[in-house]
Amino acid sequence: MPEHIPPLDRLAGEAQSARGLSAAEVRRRGDRRRTTRRVTAGLATAAVVAAAGFGIWQSPLLDNAREPQWATTVSPTPTTSATEKPTTTPSQTPTHTPSPSPTSEAAADAPTWDNVPGLDIMYPYDTSLATVSGEWEGMGQAAKGLCDPGEWGNPTTTLVREFEAIDGPVSYAIVLGYADEQAAADGYQLIEDAARTCPTAQDPPHYVPADATTDWSAYISSVHPAENPDERMFNDTHLIKAGNRVLWRVNTYLGQDQNCSVIPDDVAGLCSYLLSANAATDKLIGR
Repeated sequence: MPEHIPPLDRLAGEAQSARGLSAAEVRRRGDRRRTTRRVTAGLATAAVVAAAGFGIWQSPLLDNAREPQWATTVSPTPTTSATEKPTTTPSQTPTHTPSPSPTSEAAADAPTWDNVPGLDIMYPYDTSLATVSGEWEGMGQAAKGLCDPGEWGNPTTTLVREFEAIDGPVSYAIVLGYADEQAAADGYQLIEDAARTCPTAQDPPHYVPADATTDWSAYISSVHPAENPDERMFNDTHLIKAGNRVLWRVNTYLGQDQNCSVIPDDVAGLCSYLLSANAATDKLIGR
């Protein structure tokens, strides 16, 4: 007989004494193991899905999706409209026709070239003694005579006609239109004062007030030194104011004496400007 080994004999004895498992017990234990494996697998799957979902949720691509539409949509601000005021019908007020301004009156009554004297008025004794050498609007640069004041008020119209005598002297017929009669009076006074106080005159100028117009008129003649001591320069100024217009005639010439008189019916004859004063007034007025 084989020799017994004590440890093995003890294990064999325990195995025989152990009660065997029934078939139902075996099936129960098998079902429990399968259930455990399924639960474990389910939990693992759920963990993977949860991890993936969390990663997607944290993605910046879904930043706008994390907030509900009502949380990000800006509600339109209500437009506040001004309270409408009741429309009132304006009362009918009488319409007044505005009075014409001085400027419009001056424009309507502005002088034209028809109001500027020609050869027949400037040289009443003989029109062949001179020719019209030029005419222009605006005073121009050259001084008009020896006593030109250089300022003539504020004329709105200035018409200049120049005449040249066959022996050389130059004369001018200047018509000035102003905004109103007061402005014309101011301009007239500037020219008259300059002629009566001419700084280059050797003697006090001869002043002859004339009544050739219903307004003002004056003839002023002054004598001035010349290069030749045997000769003198003469400057004749004739002024007429009618309404808002002023006529200024000036003639400068060289000679030994002034061969005319300011006295009517004098043997020397009336000076040309005084002889044609009435005709010059009619021309200025336009009658």
